[in-house]
Amino acid sequence: MLNMHIERYKNNKKAKFQGRYSMDVMLKSLKIEYPWLKEDILKVDDRLNKQLRIWERKKSRRYENAKKLCLLMSMIKSCFPERT
Repeated sequence: MLNMHIERYKNNKKAKFQGRYSMDVMLKSLKIEYPWLKEDILKVDDRLNKQLRIWERKKSRRYENAKKLCLLMSMIKSCFPERT
């Protein structure tokens, strides 16, 4: 599929990149034409979902740590006001 886009770009550099919907339509026809492709796509999708879950878990941890840090900083500022 990437090769198709590369060839399309080489033939006409002014052509717009195809959107998600048109790529999904092409992918469905390719899955019918090549049955092994469907299995490979499922494997890649599983790996992608796993990486996405890991990233979301790390993101939530960073968010929780940032909230704790903000709370700590506000407590420090209230306990030790700056002298002017």
